[in-house]
Amino acid sequence: MREGKKMQCVYCPADIDESNSSSEHIIPNALGGLLESNKICCKECNTKFGETADSDFTKTFAAITENINIKKSRVTAPSKYKAIVEDMMGKKYNAEMKGKKIWTVLSNEGKYMNNSIDIKTLEPIEYKFEVKNDVFKIGFTKIAFNYAVHCGIEPRYLDAVYDFENSKLKNKLMVIPFIPLNFFDKCIEYEKINDLKHAIILFSHNNILAAYIELFSTFQFYVVLSNDWKGDEIYESYCQLVEKKEFDINKEKENIKISSYKDMMIIADQYQLDYSSNFEEIEFKALEAIRKKEYEIDYLKYIYEQTYKCNCANQLIKNKNMEDYFGYMNYFIPESEDEAESIDPNKFRIINYTKNETHLYIKAIHDEISSNGFTTVVIPYTNQKMMFLSKKILEVRSLQES
Repeated sequence: MREGKKMQCVYCPADIDESNSSSEHIIPNALGGLLESNKICCKECNTKFGETADSDFTKTFAAITENINIKKSRVTAPSKYKAIVEDMMGKKYNAEMKGKKIWTVLSNEGKYMNNSIDIKTLEPIEYKFEVKNDVFKIGFTKIAFNYAVHCGIEPRYLDAVYDFENSKLKNKLMVIPFIPLNFFDKCIEYEKINDLKHAIILFSHNNILAAYIELFSTFQFYVVLSNDWKGDEIYESYCQLVEKKEFDINKEKENIKISSYKDMMIIADQYQLDYSSNFEEIEFKALEAIRKKEYEIDYLKYIYEQTYKCNCANQLIKNKNMEDYFGYMNYFIPESEDEAESIDPNKFRIINYTKNETHLYIKAIHDEISSNGFTTVVIPYTNQKMMFLSKKILEVRSLQES
């Protein structure tokens, strides 16, 4: 743990203090990530990485970020992305878009069509996501690494992703795509997307330290942070909604009005802020904390609600698979001391349960891909999730235009 020690930038020898402190987004700001930490890197390194690795990574998601309203800490410039568009007669074209506008139209043969077609009559019907493997791996690894450091783990223990001697992320990274392997997860994942969310689970199991990351309820990956974890058992999770919500700033301002040092100390303690003689600064930071809290959700409670929405239990009973029904319910939703049942946090997305056998989920996925091939195992699920996401984006876009 880094608590109580002088914090050093993870990318350079500089100690982090008030003069060079910088708030780093765990999930990039351009993707609507709201969780920030000032325990990771100095201002100079934050700027450098924001202009390189983060920029390339976030461009992958431009079709989403340009078509839905997301809460961002800073305004970002419009990005280009690709889509399939359709005219009033149902003829389809390839298009490059910028923001919400069609920028360039190409025929299926690659012919430039802007001068021979009325762009205003075209409508997007599908969005394309151009995934560059190395950029994706680095992007997800950086999220996992930052979250682990934010949770208090010293970088030197994240040996699977971090080169401690040279203060940089490694080139060879173990990033494994999530696929649902048991009935419980399939019930949740093969459902229409209602709420776009980001989620992170940081966990340890025996000698493995890893993170499960989910962006926009669609892009799901595990990042192995250490294959030689010797620390305490760890479980930390974070989940937030992405789409922008209404926020009554005037009402909240009344609730945190500071008129004395006593008020300032109470507000600062309540929202975990550093004390300051500047009352306006404390009020502003408290408002930001309140605004962000509106987006945070209890991930396990959310998943528990999803299992009931998609009638997971009823589907098992309908299939007359009572053994699996009792097995899944007892394994994932054990009896709780609380009145309300809950998902066991030490198992969900960490342990795979199927046919009365349990395995570390990462290993189970790795074995499944090794046995049956990436194309057979991963691609069909990925295409299904992309279809759900594309429908969600089109639905949001339609509502905004109406």
